[in-house]
Amino acid sequence: MSNARKVLVRVLTSVRFAIIVSIGALVGGSACFAATSGTPSHWIGVLALSVATGASGIYVGTVARLRIRNRSDRR
Repeated sequence: MSNARKVLVRVLTSVRFAIIVSIGALVGGSACFAATSGTPSHWIGVLALSVATGASGIYVGTVARLRIRNRSDRR
């Protein structure tokens, strides 16, 4: 595996990076929800916020579980 790929994998599997990306997704979903609130297409905002929330939880959970699993394999 090349050095650049190792660095990329290390960054993408960092819990701190996952939390930062999740917060950004939640802020974006909330902004979309707020922008479409009270309009005929408010369901788009609800969908965006729901997808952002679900994806954020999945990403952070998967990264945290991966880190714990990798740490226990080293022992």
